[in-house]
Amino acid sequence: MKKTASLFIMIVCLSLGAGPALAQQKADPDKTYVIKATSVFNPSHVWIRGLEKFKTLLAEKSGGQLKVQVYPAGQLSGGNNRTMCEQIQAGTLEVILLSPFSWGGLVAEPQIFALPFMFPSTEVALKVAEYPEALAMLDRMYAKVGVKNLAVVDHGFRYLTNSKREVRKPEDAKGLKLRVPPTPLLMDEFQLMGALSVSIPMTELYTSLQQGTVDGQENPSAAIDSNKMYEVNKFITVWNFTWDPGILQINAKFYESLPEEYQKMVDEAAAEVGRWINETVASEDQMLLEKFAAAGGINSILIPEEIKTFEEFFQPIHDKYSKEYGLENYRLLKDLTARVLAGETYKP
Repeated sequence: MKKTASLFIMIVCLSLGAGPALAQQKADPDKTYVIKATSVFNPSHVWIRGLEKFKTLLAEKSGGQLKVQVYPAGQLSGGNNRTMCEQIQAGTLEVILLSPFSWGGLVAEPQIFALPFMFPSTEVALKVAEYPEALAMLDRMYAKVGVKNLAVVDHGFRYLTNSKREVRKPEDAKGLKLRVPPTPLLMDEFQLMGALSVSIPMTELYTSLQQGTVDGQENPSAAIDSNKMYEVNKFITVWNFTWDPGILQINAKFYESLPEEYQKMVDEAAAEVGRWINETVASEDQMLLEKFAAAGGINSILIPEEIKTFEEFFQPIHDKYSKEYGLENYRLLKDLTARVLAGETYKP
């Protein structure tokens, strides 16, 4: 009898304890949720404009109950990418839009998307990223740091710029001092070409190029434009070197604390922003290259034979990092790429 009574009391206590959590699933019309969102780029960059769109969409969908505050140029982290990642882990930031490179050694595996010449075009890369297998792979990678992926978005291929000379073959980069994100993958790639890799925050890069601290850097056209690097780097190598996706991410605990209807709004807004960013990057890339040329830049657009030379040159990088980031992950991306090139498109 005592055991039965104890069990009854336990059930009642558990039921009472579950009450507030269940009630939390319904939105409180008097409660406002503040979402601090950031990226490393300036306000004119497509990702920051995307976060502003995210802000507008959530305000409209929630009637102002989901309030997004956008902080360009890493304003809450001193422009330091790693600090941003640590902040979203800690919950002092709710949303970030960064590339896998920004996570550095905290979560290195997603950089598998950025292996040199992994994808022949951004169109193929984006189609690969639509497959649930690819998204599930990314979810597994980031789950360990307490963030939820909302959308994978385009940033275009990373272009190499410098103030010294054209780079059309691996040996042309020999001796150049190049700023690269502090990730072993990129540092190994440029060191293989005989360049010196230097780590400098994005917010300090323009001045470093202007003063000759470094000769060049590599970034997608949107970043080259928003940070005005074309003003101090005349030579631009246009190649399908590294696809640089962005991942719109939210602190997992914060997301789970939202009522279900607000979670749905966040998901819908993220998907809409993702589509907008992808369309904008696609439409602006060529326009920006023309802008750089009009400003006196020399766009070295590599031909297929030159690209093939680089692909063969970087095979040791694939051999090393496919193992480091997971052979199963590597094979999955290769398989999905082959399927897309064969004409397949994922349809939900």
